[in-house]
Amino acid sequence: MLQSLKLRTRLGLIIAVSLAGLLVLATLSILAQRDSLYQAHEKRLTNLVEVAADVVEHYYGLQKSGAMTPQQARESAARTLNALRFDGSDYFYVFTGDTVGVVHPRNPKFVGMRLADSDNPVLQGLAKGIKGVVANKDNPAEAPSRMETRTAEGETVTRMVFSHYFEPWDWVLGSSMTVASVDDVVAASVTELGSIVGIVLVLVVAASLVVARSVNRQLGGEPDVAVSLMRRVAEGDLTVRARDDGEAGDESLLGALDDMVGRLRGMVSAVGRSAEQVAEEARHLAHDTEAVAQSGRSSSESTATMAAAVEEMTVNIGHISDNAKATERNSSESVESAESGSGEVAAAAEEIRSVADTLQEAVTSVSSLLQRAEEVGSIAGVIKDIAAQTNLLALNAAIESARAGEQGRGFAVVAGEVRDLAARTGEATDRIETMIQGIQAEVQGTVSVIERANPQVHASVERTEAAVARLDAIRASAQFTLERISDVANATREQSVASNSIAEQVSELSQAVESTSESMKSAAGSVQNLQHQSAALQELVVRFRY
Repeated sequence: MLQSLKLRTRLGLIIAVSLAGLLVLATLSILAQRDSLYQAHEKRLTNLVEVAADVVEHYYGLQKSGAMTPQQARESAARTLNALRFDGSDYFYVFTGDTVGVVHPRNPKFVGMRLADSDNPVLQGLAKGIKGVVANKDNPAEAPSRMETRTAEGETVTRMVFSHYFEPWDWVLGSSMTVASVDDVVAASVTELGSIVGIVLVLVVAASLVVARSVNRQLGGEPDVAVSLMRRVAEGDLTVRARDDGEAGDESLLGALDDMVGRLRGMVSAVGRSAEQVAEEARHLAHDTEAVAQSGRSSSESTATMAAAVEEMTVNIGHISDNAKATERNSSESVESAESGSGEVAAAAEEIRSVADTLQEAVTSVSSLLQRAEEVGSIAGVIKDIAAQTNLLALNAAIESARAGEQGRGFAVVAGEVRDLAARTGEATDRIETMIQGIQAEVQGTVSVIERANPQVHASVERTEAAVARLDAIRASAQFTLERISDVANATREQSVASNSIAEQVSELSQAVESTSESMKSAAGSVQNLQHQSAALQELVVRFRY
């Protein structure tokens, strides 16, 4: 699914996920901090009530030791608790198990009052709570409870209440405290975390935009576009255009790909034209070779006729002279055809050498493209460095939160999640590097195709040079035949030469013609091989669409 998205969209998803993660972490951190503050208040209130219980226990110890009477001990304990204050105005209260007030600094009217007899719903609720503490003396509460109360100004505040039952005196000791400060701390934390999340988000967005712009400038477009174009080039389609959308610059990957494809297109077109020229020249050479062979066969027949007519030379001397002249003309044409064929085959060899040089230039261009892909890989390394720096910043934040103690616990959670986000960024960069490695593999495949074509072209050059050598031999043989025929013509003009001498000349002429025929057969085989090689080269070129 992600493969179908553009690079900018993927980076946008990373930013969105980062924002959502930061918001979730901030919310969880605030909730955890609020719970921690409530637990701290509960612990403090529990400790304060336990201190009051220790005071009562002290006076009870004095009673048991006989230092005080029960009445004196209770009055002393009551006075002490009545004088104790914490947080400025918070206090301790004492009621008997029967809800009779013993100590209540804030409302002295409750002292001596039995709350259970009151018609006030609030006092009846308080009496019910006291009786509940006494009833659960064997299983006392471990933490304070919370209740909503109204101030004199009519504002609703949350208070924590905790009570302790002292069974020897049938006293219920208790106290309460407001927790409005918790909401103030939470509100301050929301503001602080909001600022941090905003700053981190701005940094992430800025870094993502810079990275996206840099990568897009280097690639010249989307990575899947480059992969698609390289796949089409590997399949032989050289009609692709990487700059149709106008985004790919000259220094980008797609720009380099477009230049490489353009050069390949020109090279393959030149190879195709050269192959067609080689095939056409091979056909002409085959035709000329057949003509030379036909002339050789004609010369052989004339020589046979000449041998049969040696005994009738005197009578047929005029015919022999005419045939010798005709044979001389044919041999001269054979020499000219052999010289022309040799020149044409040499030109074909030069064209094939040019094709080999063009293929080497293509290899150089593709190697340059591989270097461009490696540069893109280095940019992916920069992204990984940014992720590593983010991870380091998260680690520093975790260290600072640890120094802050209980108040920094939430920040430690945020730092851990930021490290996870940095790891995800590294994983996304690894996927980009994998895509770039795929592009390099496709380009390397193109280099392999071109390198496989090089040996075939060099082989064509060698075979063409062999054909030139054989045609030179044919030309030499034809020249030799021409010289022999000239001798025959001279012999016919010099009728004083004896019949035996004429027979010897005819025998030599026959051998020369046979040699010429064999040479022409070999030349015909070489020409046919050249035609096969040019056809194979054309088939290789046909694979590409340009």
